[in-house]
Amino acid sequence: AQKQNELARSEFQQALQLDASNLAARSQLSALYLDSNENQNAAREAKAALDQNPGDVRVRLIYVEALVRLKRVHEAREALRQLQLSDDASDVMRLKVAQLYRRTRDPKAAVPILEKLHSEHPSDAAVMAELAQVDLDERQPEEAMRKIDVWISEQPDNAALYEMRAKVRLGSPEQKQDAFPLAEADLKTAIEKDPKRVESLMTLGKLYRELWRREGGDKHLDDAIEAYDKAHELQPDNATISLELAQLCESAGRKDQAKEYYEAVLRLDQDQPAAKNNLAWLLANVDNPSPADLDRALQLAQDAKNAMPNDPSVADTLGWIMYKKGIPAAAIGLFKEAIEHYPEGHPLRGTVRYHLAKAYERNGERDRAVSELKRALDETSQFEERADAEKFLKELQTS
Repeated sequence: AQKQNELARSEFQQALQLDASNLAARSQLSALYLDSNENQNAAREAKAALDQNPGDVRVRLIYVEALVRLKRVHEAREALRQLQLSDDASDVMRLKVAQLYRRTRDPKAAVPILEKLHSEHPSDAAVMAELAQVDLDERQPEEAMRKIDVWISEQPDNAALYEMRAKVRLGSPEQKQDAFPLAEADLKTAIEKDPKRVESLMTLGKLYRELWRREGGDKHLDDAIEAYDKAHELQPDNATISLELAQLCESAGRKDQAKEYYEAVLRLDQDQPAAKNNLAWLLANVDNPSPADLDRALQLAQDAKNAMPNDPSVADTLGWIMYKKGIPAAAIGLFKEAIEHYPEGHPLRGTVRYHLAKAYERNGERDRAVSELKRALDETSQFEERADAEKFLKELQTS
C-alpha cells in the first residue's frame, strides 16, 4: 500500500514459503509481477492461484493479461472464455473484459459488452475508443471513422473524440495525403476544447516529430518541443514526457536542456535504460569531459548495457566512453558488437565504424583504422560524422 513493491514482493514470497496454499499472497504476488512487466512470473503465479480458486475474476484477468503480453493469444482466449462475469460487475471490470476479448481476437464477444456500456454511458470516451478499435482490428478504418464522425456530431464538445479521430487518421495503413493536416486540426480542436488534455498534446508532439523525420526542418522539431513542453507543464512528474522532451532537445542541439530532462527522467524512474544511455553519451561526447563526468557516464552506460544487452546504440555508447577513458582495447570489442547488430545499410553503421577506427588508431593499429574508415565511407553514403571520417582518413594516409 506504501508503493514499496520490492519489499512487498519479498514478504509475499516468504508467506508462500511458509504456506504454499496462501491464496491472498499468491494473488497479490501475481499482480506485483504484472505491474513490473514480469509477465512470465505473473502468468505462473496467477495460474497457481486459479488452480486453487478458478472463480477469482481479478486473478483470471491478471492471468489473461500476462498471456496476451507474452503473445500466447490462444491460451489467453481459452482462459478468458472460462470467466463468469456477474450481472453486477462494475463498469471498469466490464470494460477490461471487453478489451481482453478484443486483444485475444474475439470481437464477437467484445462488441456486445461495449455496446451495452455505450448505451449506458454514451459520453465515455474509453468505451467509444474500444468500439472504434474493434473496427481497426478488423481492418475497417472507414467504419471506425464513420462512427467517430457520428459521435462528434452528437457530442461536438467532447475533446477525446477529436483526439480519437486524429489517431485513426495517423494510424491508418492507407494513410491519405491530407492525413497529417487533418489530424493536426483535430488535435488542436481537442486541445482547444480541453486545454489540460495531456494525451492530445503528446499526440500532437508525436505528429510534429514524425513530420520532422519525414521532411526535416527546424520548425517541425520546434513545434514538437513546444507541444511536449505544454504537456510537461501539466504533468511535470511524467517520466515519459520528460524522456520525449530530452530526446527532442538532443535532436535540436539543445544539449544542456536535454541533460536536464534526462536527469529529470532518472529522478522519476531510476531504472530507465534509454535515459541512462543517452545521458551517458551527452556527458562523454564533449571535447574535454571531466574525469567525474566520464566516471558517471561509464556507470550509466554499464547500467544501460545490463538492461539492454543487444541494443547496438548502447554498445556504441559504452565503447565510446571506454575510448574517452583511454581503454581502446575494450572499446574495440564493443564497437564490433554494435556493427554486428546494426543491419546492412543502417546509417549508424558508418558512425560506429568511424568510432572503431578511432579506437584502432589509439590502440596502435593504424592499418585497421584506415580499413574501417574506408569501409565506413563505402558502405554508408550519409552519416553524421562522414566529414570527420574523411578528414581522419586523409590524416592517417598522409602522416
